[in-house]
Amino acid sequence: MTGPTVRIRTHEMWTLLEHVDLVGLLRDALLGTDARRGNLTALDAGRLAFHDESTGQCGELPAGDLRALCMAGLAALAARLLLTDAVITAGIVGPRRSTQWQLGVISRCVPNVSHVAVFSADRTEEPAVDPTVLHRLELDGIGLSVAASVADAVLGATLVVALGRTGEQIGYDQLARGSLMVDTAGQRPADELREGVAERLSAGDLAILLSNHVNRRVDFDEIRLVELTDSELLRELETALAHRLVGTAMRLGIGILDKNGATS
Repeated sequence: MTGPTVRIRTHEMWTLLEHVDLVGLLRDALLGTDARRGNLTALDAGRLAFHDESTGQCGELPAGDLRALCMAGLAALAARLLLTDAVITAGIVGPRRSTQWQLGVISRCVPNVSHVAVFSADRTEEPAVDPTVLHRLELDGIGLSVAASVADAVLGATLVVALGRTGEQIGYDQLARGSLMVDTAGQRPADELREGVAERLSAGDLAILLSNHVNRRVDFDEIRLVELTDSELLRELETALAHRLVGTAMRLGIGILDKNGATS
């Protein structure tokens, strides 16, 4: 069964973020309580097609934005699960496009954040932070600084999120005690960092902690590392997120609706 297709662009994904409980959705998907219906297939021009065979619901989304939003949500979930209730300072490093999503999600989904430092290696003439993202940070009372290097961005941060290649690896000695680093880059962190942290966790480990209701907050004198590299699980989470975004877009009339059916 095939129904109309809703085509979602980047700015519409930002609108949808206001109507979706991103962290709750990913939590339920990790626990297996969210219906992971449908499948994703690659199209040209960096887009993905979503199709739910049970309902005929179809959509198209930008692949890079879907992955970045999913990773940002997982980083927020890890922070809420593993950091204490103390004030959080964050350091975000990676490609500019991914850092925008992480900043947007942190402001919406991570409580007690007082300041964020951001470093993007691929920034050219564009501002480091989009005006709309900056406005949201200001509304939430979150300070922002644009760092000149990876080392400056992570200095003293209790939450560090590495989103992609920056030309610099984060070393163990650069991280503050009592901090959590979430690596979504899909590349192996420095060996001395992986060997020095108190614990390394995966997305699957987060699911186990959630299902067992285990309190494993980061102690004041340790560093923990979450590595989001399980491609099969991440694809399932992206599918669950696409399902929710497409359904919400159709319900609210967001995006471009093509009543002629899904793209083949």
